[in-house]
Amino acid sequence: SSCSWRVAMPRSRSRSRSTGRRKERSPSPDDGEPMAWIQIGDLPPKSNWSCMRRLVTQAGGKILGGKVYPSHRPPCALARIGTEKEADLVAQKLNGSELSGRRISCRIIGDEDRRKIENS
Repeated sequence: SSCSWRVAMPRSRSRSRSTGRRKERSPSPDDGEPMAWIQIGDLPPKSNWSCMRRLVTQAGGKILGGKVYPSHRPPCALARIGTEKEADLVAQKLNGSELSGRRISCRIIGDEDRRKIENS
């Protein structure tokens, strides 16, 4: 993995990926604040979702979903964050930070920008 920002975290002993019953997620957190999307740009080659999830979590965000777009120019990732407040915190912490020797960008994006990236 090219993600050089590592965190020692305890792992569950279960490695199952079963499709058992899962709670349905509500479209917004319990406090009623809407979810937000961030774009993490200028990613180093071979960046993956595991690395992005770890990056966002360490920056203080609760990640609800997203995807890495390695063939987008420049490579980027979209991440759905629990609240706009968390997204703002994550964007401030990650924008201009370094990942595997490359300075990355991070910003909150709207639905229109998100759809453009998803459809490109």
